[in-house]
Amino acid sequence: MKKIILAAILCFICSACSGGNNSDAEKGKIEQFTEQVGKEAAEGIKKPIDKARKIDEMAKERVDRMEPAEDQGKQ
Repeated sequence: MKKIILAAILCFICSACSGGNNSDAEKGKIEQFTEQVGKEAAEGIKKPIDKARKIDEMAKERVDRMEPAEDQGKQ
């Protein structure tokens, strides 16, 4: 009788240990979430930088347009 109970406990412990495969699935989910958050953060940083570059380009174009007008005014 003790052997049967011991065997049952041993089977229960072994089956509980084999449930560790779910940690790999969870790790995959965590990695996916981390990657998604990283992409969102990168996009959040990239948008203001792109806006600043566009503004810089517009400012340079405006200066380029004003320089010939300045030269004509001096003549």
